Amino acid sequence: MANFNQKLGLFTDTYNTDKYASINYLAAGKLAAAEELTTTVVQLYGNWSDRFPLYLSTKGRKGGTKMIKSPDALFTIPIMGKPKKSSSIAKTIYAATDKIGAGKAEFYVYMVDRWLKKGDIVETYKKNKLQILEQDREEGGYFRYICKVIGSDSTNYITNDEISPSRKLAVMYQGAGLVNSRGRESRSQAPARMQNQCAFLRNSYNWKGNIDNKVMTLTLPTMSGTTTYWQEWEMFQLELHQMEETENYLWYSEWNRSPEGIVMDTDPDTGEKMPFGSGLLEQIPNQSTYGQLTVEKIKRVVRDVMYNSAADKVREITLYTGRGGQEQFDLAMKSDLVGMGYQYQQSTKQISGTPNSHDLVYGSYFGTFKHVDGHTVSIKYLPLLDLGARAEAAPKHPLTGLPITSYDMYFVDESVIDGMPNIQYVQEEGRQEIKKFIYGLNAKDQNVISSDADASSVQMGRSVGIHMFNPVNSFKLICNLS
Repeated sequence: MANFNQKLGLFTDTYNTDKYASINYLAAGKLAAAEELTTTVVQLYGNWSDRFPLYLSTKGRKGGTKMIKSPDALFTIPIMGKPKKSSSIAKTIYAATDKIGAGKAEFYVYMVDRWLKKGDIVETYKKNKLQILEQDREEGGYFRYICKVIGSDSTNYITNDEISPSRKLAVMYQGAGLVNSRGRESRSQAPARMQNQCAFLRNSYNWKGNIDNKVMTLTLPTMSGTTTYWQEWEMFQLELHQMEETENYLWYSEWNRSPEGIVMDTDPDTGEKMPFGSGLLEQIPNQSTYGQLTVEKIKRVVRDVMYNSAADKVREITLYTGRGGQEQFDLAMKSDLVGMGYQYQQSTKQISGTPNSHDLVYGSYFGTFKHVDGHTVSIKYLPLLDLGARAEAAPKHPLTGLPITSYDMYFVDESVIDGMPNIQYVQEEGRQEIKKFIYGLNAKDQNVISSDADASSVQMGRSVGIHMFNPVNSFKLICNLS
């Protein structure tokens, strides 16, 4: 069996209570130490299958999970946006040929908000400075200011283009007279709040009659060495499927509350409200497209996102992508090197092995990009883009036959912010991992059962959520061949 993790041993055997712990002990162990044991199993399964990178990078690491107490699964995060230093112009009443403000004449500027205040010295995009004389009145939903051009040249003026709706006025400083100056209004910026919510996902496993007693051993690390648990093979498959569903949710889930706060979807069995929170992709606000990836495209996107977010520290960015995206990333790096006159040689490790032999190996691939600003982009393979449900339904790339989703790239800031990972796996306290057994006549080693049917089941549920504290440092680069 290729690529089999030796930490997992699979064999068939006859069930023997003297040789293996009964299912009661395994269930009790998971319930008694749900978070610690589940985290270990997640890592073990993940190494074996390598299918759940986002789940592993949050739930599967220390400090990556946040517990909440909420009556409706909602939670909020206070955030502060980029400090406001400018205000947008709403409209202009002047013609293109007007010399606005010439001769120190007063004129009107219409703004979208009331951020500017009397006494501010503001600057147009052409670096002409204006003085705010008065916030005259609100008019048509906009705020009208009386302004004057400042400077030593009384003939100086501004053009219509400088105060058109596509422009902004930047607040530079506030002027005052040398004597007898008066206090003025102030402006402040309070934190905003983001909200998200957890969902509750369910899975069931039912068996009837005397099923085959196939078991597998899981060798789990402990403080003093290792310990062994047994688990039915079908149950193992179910838990893998459960984690794949969770990985789908973490990426693709979409917010389903209306603007009034009403959950718009219901459980088909009970009619109860069924909340879904925003997955990681819905939380990332920045998006661009590409047809053929280039280094210049990566440079430009990284700089635009980091500059606009006012990132004041070097960021560690993880690029989640499929096999197609990995190939595009490598091709972009090599094409850029060739364009600058570099050549591939054996010393560059593009060709490795013993010279003059049959052991030469061609192939060395880029997995990391270091931006000139210091930010690092490292590739992490996301199997969902090649093998997941969305990939199966996606159209094929015309040249490679891979799903077009395989070329999508998600640049995710996984830096530590204020001592906490930027991405948090969120669960509702008390409902994080639930597993209950309903025993019927076919249950072994059970003298008390819950049903007279020759069938038993295990019911599993879990609270699942994902939240990114700072989403503005992340972005999506979507392949668009059109």
